[in-house]
Amino acid sequence: MCTQIRLSKKKSNKPVSNNSIQGIEVIWFDPKNSDYLSRKARLRSIGNYLKKFDDINSCVDYLFSNKLNSRKLFLILPGSYGRKILPFVYDETNITFIYIFCKDEEKHKEWTELYSNKLRGVFVDKEQLLTKLNSDIDFYTKMIPITVVPEKKLKKETSCYNLNEEEALFMWNQLLIDILNRMPLTSVSRKDLLDECRQEYQGDNIELCKIQEFEDTYNADNVIEWYTRDAFLYRLLNRALRTRDISIIFRFRFVLVDLHNRLSDLHVKYIDSLDKTENINGRIAMNSFTSTSLSSATALEFAGHGTGRPLIESVLFEIECPIKLSTKPYANIQKYSYLKTEDEILFTIGTTFRIESVEQYTDDIWFVKLILCEDETNSIKDELIDELKSEIDQTADVLTLARFLYQMNDLDKAEEFYTLLLNELPSSHPDVITIKNDLGGIYRENGEYLQALQNHKEALKLHRLIMPHDFVQRAAIYNDIGYVYEELGNYSQSLKYHKKTLRIRRKHQPYYKVHFVTTFGHLASVYNQIGRKILALKYHMKALNIMKKYYTEISPELADTYNNIGEVYLSMQNIETARVYFEKSLEIRLKSLPSDHRSLATSYSNLGQVYDYSNDHQKGLEYHQKSLNILLKCLPPNHIDLAAVYNNIGASFSDLGDFTSALINQKKALRIKCNLLSSPRVQVEAVISCCNIGVL
Repeated sequence: MCTQIRLSKKKSNKPVSNNSIQGIEVIWFDPKNSDYLSRKARLRSIGNYLKKFDDINSCVDYLFSNKLNSRKLFLILPGSYGRKILPFVYDETNITFIYIFCKDEEKHKEWTELYSNKLRGVFVDKEQLLTKLNSDIDFYTKMIPITVVPEKKLKKETSCYNLNEEEALFMWNQLLIDILNRMPLTSVSRKDLLDECRQEYQGDNIELCKIQEFEDTYNADNVIEWYTRDAFLYRLLNRALRTRDISIIFRFRFVLVDLHNRLSDLHVKYIDSLDKTENINGRIAMNSFTSTSLSSATALEFAGHGTGRPLIESVLFEIECPIKLSTKPYANIQKYSYLKTEDEILFTIGTTFRIESVEQYTDDIWFVKLILCEDETNSIKDELIDELKSEIDQTADVLTLARFLYQMNDLDKAEEFYTLLLNELPSSHPDVITIKNDLGGIYRENGEYLQALQNHKEALKLHRLIMPHDFVQRAAIYNDIGYVYEELGNYSQSLKYHKKTLRIRRKHQPYYKVHFVTTFGHLASVYNQIGRKILALKYHMKALNIMKKYYTEISPELADTYNNIGEVYLSMQNIETARVYFEKSLEIRLKSLPSDHRSLATSYSNLGQVYDYSNDHQKGLEYHQKSLNILLKCLPPNHIDLAAVYNNIGASFSDLGDFTSALINQKKALRIKCNLLSSPRVQVEAVISCCNIGVL
């Protein structure tokens, strides 16, 4: 009997239940539906991670599910099916390790060599497979996540606008404890998470007893004992910090704060107890609490022996710490640990070290010497916090972390964090105004304009009710409502709100010129849309004159204004002047932004249109494709901006005489617009797309 395998990389939109708060799942495809591994795995404490399939199509669909991206999969396949499946699923980034379970090792030895990077072995013995699986899961859950940032990346002019993904992760860990320390604690979130833990470990009586013991006995004084114990808490928090799981971090923040504060208390005593006679420049930041040992032999044992290669390297770190008090506390916790036998030094989250040297220690292990450093990192972190607070009009510090995620375009995590805050605050709390308004901004960035407008108006209603005399924040809300109306194509309403914003800022913030840049820019954009080009240029030039006084020459905001002026000239068919401003904008953006920043996509798209107008359609197509490559990384698949780029690409192909490619791209644009027909603007653009297809 032959079983057909339906292999499709189409991502499913159906939500997948997330039973594994540990962030790991063991996926076992077993067409014979044996229960041996299930029974044995349960006894060996990996049953909590195990998900079985006896149908190959269901298994493959699950592997490709878009809800699995945050989890790491350990995949067990029978030999005969493994050979057919692996060519299609091997490159999926969430598949960490692969195991082949078969009757004949020699039969599968040759073809499995093609997949050696992730393959952990070909097993004919069930006990050996389970032993290796247990070892790998234990190894993976205890890995400490780190971020490495080259020295040149730590710039004094660092801002949330120009951080790339690597730098943003670095700053996230610098901000995390500072922000969590300022949040109010509630017992509700703790109970919710413990209930979730009980569900996770259902059937595991040993771990369930530990959860109950934690609920009954935990306090700030025994937090180190609980964190160093081989139990759910360490695995859960380490995974949450590694994946930046907002939900778990938020609900278990009392443990993170207690552990940091306990280390702060012990840090002073530890530094006082030390002898004070002793006193490659990239930075490495530990993204979790980091356990170290005073014994090099113990450290070597934990480093491993290179068995995780080529995906995971074994590294022995030697850390040099100046004997002085640090804002990132560390201490010897031997007396407070669950295991009293280990001479252990524990560092708090976000501790940063300078990389002094990197050497080959043995054939299997690297040796890296680190020196504790913090002064410049603290300076950059403080500047970033101040910048974020100023951008949200000095609202409460607890919102800074969410705002940071929002500014870094990590919209899903920002939305989740704001929603968690919203659920814990009373409905009349002043912070709800900022949360609602920022949620509106997130929905706007995702192209969900009606939901954005609803949140902005809810923020405005609450603001009028509880803060009737705070005109500064009201102006910001008016600005955001005007922005959404502009995106919806309702230009009369957009002008109404932007003019309200301008009146308030002229009356209440006459000396804070930077806010006028935003308002002038929006007014100019709307006037451009309704055909009042001269008035649009007037407001853009007002914004530009202010920016030249208050911004640096490579400011991304200055690049935005140059780009906006170029768009007006382009709409006036003044192609050469438009090109000058677009090129000025692109030059600044290339110097000041990450290579995949959304603003660069705008520059490439606009220059693509300039080349199209100049009848250099091949060059225009090249720039439109650059724009598309960036937008596909940072926008949801049905965003209206993607439709615009597909339209441009289709037009370029049409002008080049490649009507088949033109049709493909115009249809992609039309599909997106048909999914967004609630917007009048999109309805018009959908009709235009239909006309374009009709012409082809």
